[in-house]
Amino acid sequence: MDNEFESNALPAQLLLNMRAIYGQLKRAERSAADLILTDPAHLAEMTIAEAAQTCGVSQPTFVRIARRLGFEGFAQLKSALKEAQSGERDARLPSDLYQHMNAGDDPYAIASQIIKASIQSMEDLLCVLDREQFNGTVEALLGARRIGFYGVGDAKIVAESAYHKFNRMGAVCDTSNDPDVQLVQASQLAAGDVCVLVSHSGRSRTTVATARRAREMGATVVSITNYPYSPLARMSDYVLTTASFMEHSGEVITKRISELVIIESLFISVLLRGGERYQQALARSNEALVENKL
Repeated sequence: MDNEFESNALPAQLLLNMRAIYGQLKRAERSAADLILTDPAHLAEMTIAEAAQTCGVSQPTFVRIARRLGFEGFAQLKSALKEAQSGERDARLPSDLYQHMNAGDDPYAIASQIIKASIQSMEDLLCVLDREQFNGTVEALLGARRIGFYGVGDAKIVAESAYHKFNRMGAVCDTSNDPDVQLVQASQLAAGDVCVLVSHSGRSRTTVATARRAREMGATVVSITNYPYSPLARMSDYVLTTASFMEHSGEVITKRISELVIIESLFISVLLRGGERYQQALARSNEALVENKL
Protein backbone atom coordinates (compact mmCIF):
# COMPACT_ATOMS: atom_id res chain seq x y z
CA MET A 1 0.00 0.00 0.00
CA ASP A 2 3.02 2.36 0.05
CA ASN A 3 2.14 3.98 -3.29
CA GLU A 4 -1.37 4.81 -2.10
CA PHE A 5 0.12 6.65 0.88
CA GLU A 6 1.78 9.04 -1.59
CA SER A 7 -1.54 9.77 -3.35
CA ASN A 8 -2.58 13.32 -4.16
CA ALA A 9 -6.23 12.24 -4.42
CA LEU A 10 -6.73 12.50 -0.66
CA PRO A 11 -6.42 15.40 1.80
CA ALA A 12 -2.98 15.54 3.44
CA GLN A 13 -4.39 15.22 6.95
CA LEU A 14 -6.40 12.11 6.07
CA LEU A 15 -3.37 10.51 4.41
CA LEU A 16 -1.15 11.24 7.40
CA ASN A 17 -3.70 9.92 9.88
CA MET A 18 -4.21 6.81 7.75
CA ARG A 19 -0.50 6.12 7.57
CA ALA A 20 -0.20 6.49 11.34
CA ILE A 21 -2.97 4.00 12.15
CA TYR A 22 -2.80 1.55 9.21
CA GLY A 23 -0.41 -0.89 10.85
CA GLN A 24 -2.67 -1.24 13.91
CA LEU A 25 -5.90 -1.86 11.99
CA LYS A 26 -7.74 -5.17 12.19
CA ARG A 27 -8.38 -7.11 8.97
CA ALA A 28 -11.89 -5.74 8.38
CA GLU A 29 -10.80 -2.18 9.18
CA ARG A 30 -7.87 -2.54 6.80
CA SER A 31 -10.23 -3.60 4.01
CA ALA A 32 -12.21 -0.42 4.57
CA ALA A 33 -9.02 1.63 4.71
CA ASP A 34 -7.82 0.11 1.42
CA LEU A 35 -10.99 1.26 -0.33
CA ILE A 36 -10.47 4.79 0.98
CA LEU A 37 -6.90 4.77 -0.31
CA THR A 38 -7.45 3.14 -3.69
CA ASP A 39 -10.84 4.47 -4.82
CA PRO A 40 -11.75 7.62 -2.86
CA ALA A 41 -13.76 9.18 -5.70
CA HIS A 42 -16.06 6.15 -5.97
CA LEU A 43 -16.37 5.82 -2.19
CA ALA A 44 -17.42 9.48 -1.93
CA GLU A 45 -20.57 8.61 -3.93
CA MET A 46 -21.44 5.40 -2.03
CA THR A 47 -23.84 4.90 0.83
CA ILE A 48 -22.37 3.25 3.91
CA ALA A 49 -24.28 0.08 3.02
CA GLU A 50 -22.74 0.03 -0.47
CA ALA A 51 -19.25 0.67 0.91
CA ALA A 52 -19.61 -2.12 3.46
CA GLN A 53 -20.87 -4.55 0.81
CA THR A 54 -18.01 -3.65 -1.55
CA CYS A 55 -15.43 -4.48 1.10
CA GLY A 56 -17.28 -7.39 2.66
CA VAL A 57 -17.33 -5.73 6.09
CA SER A 58 -19.99 -4.43 8.45
CA GLN A 59 -21.30 -0.86 8.39
CA PRO A 60 -19.95 -0.16 11.91
CA THR A 61 -16.47 -0.96 10.56
CA PHE A 62 -16.68 2.08 8.30
CA VAL A 63 -17.90 4.21 11.19
CA ARG A 64 -14.93 3.07 13.29
CA ILE A 65 -12.38 3.76 10.57
CA ALA A 66 -13.89 7.21 9.95
CA ARG A 67 -13.61 8.06 13.64
CA ARG A 68 -10.05 6.76 13.81
CA LEU A 69 -9.24 9.14 10.98
CA GLY A 70 -10.61 12.06 12.97
CA PHE A 71 -14.14 12.34 11.55
CA GLU A 72 -17.41 12.17 13.48
CA GLY A 73 -18.69 9.46 11.19
CA PHE A 74 -18.97 8.12 7.64
CA ALA A 75 -20.88 11.15 6.33
CA GLN A 76 -18.08 13.51 7.34
CA LEU A 77 -15.50 11.20 5.76
CA LYS A 78 -17.44 11.26 2.49
CA SER A 79 -17.63 15.06 2.57
CA ALA A 80 -13.86 15.28 2.95
CA LEU A 81 -13.35 12.89 0.04
CA LYS A 82 -15.70 14.91 -2.18
CA GLU A 83 -13.92 18.16 -1.35
CA ALA A 84 -10.59 16.54 -2.14
CA GLN A 85 -11.72 15.67 -5.66
CA SER A 86 -12.31 19.33 -6.54
CA GLY A 87 -9.36 20.90 -4.74
CA GLU A 88 -5.75 21.27 -5.86
CA ARG A 89 -3.01 19.87 -3.65
CA ASP A 90 0.71 20.41 -3.69
CA ALA A 91 2.83 17.43 -4.70
CA ARG A 92 4.29 15.57 -1.74
CA LEU A 93 7.82 14.28 -1.44
CA PRO A 94 7.94 10.46 -1.56
CA SER A 95 8.53 8.74 1.77
CA ASP A 96 11.38 6.77 0.20
CA LEU A 97 13.16 10.00 -0.76
CA TYR A 98 16.38 8.91 0.95
CA GLN A 99 16.51 5.70 -1.08
CA HIS A 100 16.81 7.72 -4.28
CA MET A 101 19.97 9.49 -3.11
CA ASN A 102 23.36 8.05 -4.02
CA ALA A 103 27.06 8.83 -3.88
CA GLY A 104 27.03 10.44 -7.32
CA ASP A 105 24.45 13.09 -6.41
CA ASP A 106 25.43 16.73 -6.08
CA PRO A 107 25.82 17.38 -2.32
CA TYR A 108 23.89 20.65 -2.57
CA ALA A 109 20.99 18.84 -4.26
CA ILE A 110 20.96 16.33 -1.40
CA ALA A 111 20.90 19.17 1.13
CA SER A 112 18.04 20.80 -0.78
CA GLN A 113 15.95 17.61 -0.66
CA ILE A 114 16.58 17.10 3.05
CA ILE A 115 15.58 20.70 3.76
CA LYS A 116 12.40 20.25 1.72
CA ALA A 117 11.64 17.03 3.62
CA SER A 118 12.09 18.88 6.91
CA ILE A 119 9.75 21.67 5.81
CA GLN A 120 7.17 19.10 4.74
CA SER A 121 7.41 17.38 8.13
CA MET A 122 6.59 20.73 9.79
CA GLU A 123 3.56 21.25 7.55
CA ASP A 124 2.44 17.69 8.26
CA LEU A 125 2.88 18.24 11.99
CA LEU A 126 0.53 21.21 11.79
CA CYS A 127 -2.05 18.93 10.13
CA VAL A 128 -2.02 16.24 12.81
CA LEU A 129 -1.20 18.03 16.09
CA ASP A 130 -4.40 17.92 18.12
CA ARG A 131 -5.41 21.23 19.75
CA GLU A 132 -7.12 19.66 22.77
CA GLN A 133 -4.26 17.26 23.44
CA PHE A 134 -1.68 20.04 23.15
CA ASN A 135 -3.59 22.52 25.30
CA GLY A 136 -4.27 19.83 27.89
CA THR A 137 -0.56 19.05 28.05
CA VAL A 138 0.26 22.72 28.61
CA GLU A 139 -2.21 22.92 31.49
CA ALA A 140 -0.77 19.77 33.06
CA LEU A 141 2.77 21.17 32.82
CA LEU A 142 1.69 24.49 34.31
CA GLY A 143 0.35 22.74 37.38
CA ALA A 144 3.10 20.14 37.70
CA ARG A 145 5.05 19.78 40.93
CA ARG A 146 7.73 17.83 39.10
CA ILE A 147 8.33 16.93 35.44
CA GLY A 148 10.25 13.96 34.04
CA PHE A 149 11.50 13.96 30.44
CA TYR A 150 12.59 10.61 28.99
CA GLY A 151 13.66 8.99 25.74
CA VAL A 152 16.16 6.37 24.60
CA GLY A 153 18.47 6.23 21.60
CA ASP A 154 18.49 9.51 19.71
CA ALA A 155 15.13 10.37 21.31
CA LYS A 156 17.13 11.16 24.44
CA ILE A 157 18.40 14.28 22.62
CA VAL A 158 14.83 15.59 22.52
CA ALA A 159 14.21 14.67 26.16
CA GLU A 160 17.44 16.36 27.26
CA SER A 161 16.57 19.49 25.28
CA ALA A 162 13.22 19.63 27.06
CA TYR A 163 14.91 19.14 30.43
CA HIS A 164 17.33 22.01 29.86
CA LYS A 165 14.63 24.40 28.63
CA PHE A 166 12.22 23.76 31.51
CA ASN A 167 15.00 23.65 34.08
CA ARG A 168 16.24 27.08 33.00
CA MET A 169 12.83 28.60 33.70
CA GLY A 170 12.73 27.16 37.20
CA ALA A 171 10.63 24.03 36.74
CA VAL A 172 11.66 21.06 38.88
CA CYS A 173 12.74 18.45 36.31
CA ASP A 174 14.34 15.03 35.98
CA THR A 175 15.93 13.23 33.05
CA SER A 176 18.35 10.35 32.53
CA ASN A 177 19.83 8.25 29.74
CA ASP A 178 20.04 5.20 31.99
CA PRO A 179 17.01 2.86 31.73
CA ASP A 180 17.28 1.85 35.40
CA VAL A 181 17.50 5.47 36.55
CA GLN A 182 14.49 6.34 34.41
CA LEU A 183 12.43 3.71 36.22
CA VAL A 184 13.70 4.89 39.60
CA GLN A 185 12.86 8.50 38.82
CA ALA A 186 9.43 7.53 37.48
CA SER A 187 8.76 5.67 40.73
CA GLN A 188 9.30 8.93 42.63
CA LEU A 189 6.55 10.74 40.71
CA ALA A 190 3.10 11.22 42.18
CA ALA A 191 -0.30 12.71 41.42
CA GLY A 192 0.23 16.24 40.16
CA ASP A 193 3.52 15.36 38.48
CA VAL A 194 3.99 14.95 34.72
CA CYS A 195 6.05 12.40 32.81
CA VAL A 196 6.85 13.33 29.18
CA LEU A 197 8.13 10.48 27.00
CA VAL A 198 9.54 10.68 23.49
CA SER A 199 9.43 7.67 21.14
CA HIS A 200 8.88 7.86 17.39
CA SER A 201 7.57 4.29 17.17
CA GLY A 202 5.88 4.30 20.57
CA ARG A 203 7.26 0.79 21.03
CA SER A 204 10.51 1.33 22.93
CA ARG A 205 10.52 -1.23 25.74
CA THR A 206 12.32 1.11 28.15
CA THR A 207 10.09 4.09 27.37
CA VAL A 208 6.88 2.09 27.71
CA ALA A 209 8.10 0.64 31.03
CA THR A 210 8.86 4.14 32.31
CA ALA A 211 5.42 5.34 31.23
CA ARG A 212 3.78 2.40 32.97
CA ARG A 213 5.65 3.10 36.20
CA ALA A 214 4.81 6.81 36.13
CA ARG A 215 1.15 6.01 35.50
CA GLU A 216 1.08 3.54 38.40
CA MET A 217 2.39 6.31 40.67
CA GLY A 218 -0.45 8.61 39.64
CA ALA A 219 1.50 10.99 37.39
CA THR A 220 0.06 12.46 34.21
CA VAL A 221 1.69 10.72 31.23
CA VAL A 222 2.37 12.61 27.99
CA SER A 223 3.75 10.89 24.90
CA ILE A 224 5.32 12.43 21.81
CA THR A 225 5.07 9.77 19.12
CA ASN A 226 4.31 9.20 15.46
CA TYR A 227 1.76 6.45 16.12
CA PRO A 228 -1.43 7.30 18.06
CA TYR A 229 -2.35 3.65 18.70
CA SER A 230 1.10 2.47 19.78
CA PRO A 231 1.67 0.86 23.21
CA LEU A 232 3.10 4.13 24.54
CA ALA A 233 0.19 6.20 23.25
CA ARG A 234 -2.35 3.81 24.75
CA MET A 235 -0.73 4.31 28.14
CA SER A 236 -0.77 8.11 27.93
CA ASP A 237 -3.17 10.75 29.20
CA TYR A 238 -2.12 13.06 26.38
CA VAL A 239 -0.71 12.09 22.98
CA LEU A 240 1.14 14.65 20.86
CA THR A 241 1.39 13.07 17.43
CA THR A 242 4.04 13.82 14.83
CA ALA A 243 3.79 12.87 11.16
CA SER A 244 7.23 11.83 9.97
CA PHE A 245 7.24 8.89 7.57
CA MET A 246 10.49 9.39 5.67
CA GLU A 247 12.17 6.01 5.22
CA HIS A 248 15.94 5.66 5.53
CA SER A 249 17.12 4.55 8.93
CA GLY A 250 16.20 4.92 12.56
CA GLU A 251 18.21 8.14 12.62
CA VAL A 252 16.33 10.13 9.95
CA ILE A 253 16.32 13.73 11.15
CA THR A 254 12.79 14.78 10.20
CA LYS A 255 11.22 12.82 13.04
CA ARG A 256 13.43 14.51 15.65
CA ILE A 257 12.84 17.97 14.19
CA SER A 258 9.09 17.48 14.66
CA GLU A 259 9.58 16.34 18.25
CA LEU A 260 11.88 19.28 19.02
CA VAL A 261 9.30 21.70 17.61
CA ILE A 262 6.67 20.22 19.92
CA ILE A 263 9.02 20.65 22.90
CA GLU A 264 9.77 24.25 21.92
CA SER A 265 6.04 24.95 21.55
CA LEU A 266 5.31 23.49 24.99
CA PHE A 267 8.17 25.47 26.52
CA ILE A 268 7.07 28.82 25.06
CA SER A 269 3.41 28.16 25.95
CA VAL A 270 4.24 27.33 29.58
CA LEU A 271 6.67 30.25 29.82
CA LEU A 272 4.09 32.76 28.58
CA ARG A 273 1.19 31.38 30.62
CA GLY A 274 3.25 30.76 33.75
CA GLY A 275 3.62 34.45 34.55
CA GLU A 276 6.52 36.33 36.09
CA ARG A 277 7.80 33.39 38.14
CA TYR A 278 8.98 31.44 35.10
CA GLN A 279 10.07 34.51 33.16
CA GLN A 280 12.15 35.85 36.05
CA ALA A 281 13.74 32.43 36.60
CA LEU A 282 14.64 32.23 32.91
CA ALA A 283 16.14 35.72 33.04
CA ARG A 284 18.28 34.72 36.04
CA SER A 285 19.44 31.56 34.25
CA ASN A 286 20.35 33.49 31.11
CA GLU A 287 22.23 36.06 33.18
CA ALA A 288 24.19 33.31 34.94
CA LEU A 289 25.14 31.70 31.63
CA VAL A 290 26.71 34.92 30.38
CA GLU A 291 29.75 34.04 32.50
CA ASN A 292 30.46 31.11 30.17
CA LYS A 293 30.53 33.31 27.06
CA LEU A 294 33.72 34.84 25.65
